[in-house]
Amino acid sequence: MNGDQAIISRNEQAPASIRDRLFGTYGLLPFVLSASLENPTDEARDSIASARAEFDALVIRLEALNEALEALEEELAGSAPWTPGRGPKTE
Repeated sequence: MNGDQAIISRNEQAPASIRDRLFGTYGLLPFVLSASLENPTDEARDSIASARAEFDALVIRLEALNEALEALEEELAGSAPWTPGRGPKTE
């Protein structure tokens, strides 16, 4: 959501992140959209559409990772010893 921090920390150009697309360079997009009586510009609409598409793709990846993690937990539940923070399921 905030971009590739490894690239940014080396002061190199990084692709625009979801946050960059929503809030722009100076964080003005939400302010401009809420304070104006005019319709959003084409650039603002494109930026929001790009952020939405990237966010949707991120949600899909996170859901897949969560499913993989749940499957791994189920696989290990029978053979792994008890560890703190892992309680019984009460469903």
